Amino acid sequence: MKTKIIGKISIFILLFLILMSGFFSLNTNYISYASADVSDLHTAEVIYNYLNFKNGEIRYTIQAWVNEDYIVSRVANSEAPQLIESINTELTGLKEYFLEEGFVSTYDEDECLFEVVLASYPSRHRMAVSDPNENGYEAYDPLEDLVEWGFYKSIYSSSSEPVFKDIEDTYIQTVVNALLNIQQITANNLTYIYNFGTSVSTKTIQSNANEIYYNSNYELYIHEFVMNQDSIADSSIILTQMVYNSLGWNVTLIIGSIIALIGFYFLMRKIEKRRTKQKIELDN
Repeated sequence: MKTKIIGKISIFILLFLILMSGFFSLNTNYISYASADVSDLHTAEVIYNYLNFKNGEIRYTIQAWVNEDYIVSRVANSEAPQLIESINTELTGLKEYFLEEGFVSTYDEDECLFEVVLASYPSRHRMAVSDPNENGYEAYDPLEDLVEWGFYKSIYSSSSEPVFKDIEDTYIQTVVNALLNIQQITANNLTYIYNFGTSVSTKTIQSNANEIYYNSNYELYIHEFVMNQDSIADSSIILTQMVYNSLGWNVTLIIGSIIALIGFYFLMRKIEKRRTKQKIELDN
């Protein structure tokens, strides 16, 4: 009889743990920001990508894109061939320049898209080791960037300036200057885009990006921050992450299991006493 009681108690506890696990997985809060206004039509874009892949790789790239159809439509037909040639010359020149500098760079003429990989690391540790000012072992501070502590989950938030705020004597400036050499592209209509890519979904990481979308090719959630010459100075990159506190959930599961065990024990004991009483009455 005791074996049967223990078996029933074990099944009850198992069902209780499954129920709590389901509640844990469903209890997800979303952190949202209002999106800023974004121009629908960009003449040209300078794009800085900071990508964090699922396999641990971290990649930094710069892209330059020209809206060829749009700017060609704004000039006379007789000027179009020269403008197209100017686009190809400048973007091809960028590719050749960065190749000579030792970087991996490409230019897709059909898409009018140039890209250079500034750096790529297999892991965050390798990135830290490559920094002469770091030793690869960063002290962990659980309170850093903490904005809200909770027994079950905490919220961390970090804010940084966009890379476009100070581009003097940088590779970004090299790309910008090349685009500004193209007719119809000016400092006023050039768009600056900062992309933060992460394999972590928006259930965990949110931001004040203009748009967040999933890139199936990279398998990354892209947080896209769009700026122009006038808005860069007042822009900031804010990333907010929700982290579950395993200690809180483990304590809850343990306490809940103990309470359930005690309650089930007394219930089975009461049932057993009733059965014993009934058996005695029948024997008499």
